[in-house]
Amino acid sequence: MNPFLNPVFLGFTLKNYLVDIDRMWRISPKKLQTYADKAFQKIVRYADTIPVYHDKYQQANIHPQMIKGLCDTSHLPVITKQDFRGYYPQGLLPPGFNMEKALLVSTSGSTGQ
Repeated sequence: MNPFLNPVFLGFTLKNYLVDIDRMWRISPKKLQTYADKAFQKIVRYADTIPVYHDKYQQANIHPQMIKGLCDTSHLPVITKQDFRGYYPQGLLPPGFNMEKALLVSTSGSTGQ
């Protein structure tokens, strides 16, 4: 049997759809802005664990605690294609990333290599 036709799965999906529909219209703009700012802070804190971003933040004298929300994006340094080339591959990975389980895919993509 197709698992998507399972009544339990369909009931769960229908319940979530009915509860989540128009959820964005029910939240106040202030709460939405607070959520977006917290989510952005979380992204910046995670990016600081990646060597390429960490080094760029240090060069610009930026600490993740200084970024309070989306209004502070102008303080963040720009990461260039040359930065990605220079830090490839280990400088683009978070600490603890297991290279044995990774699949290296090489294309001519945006770096041209």
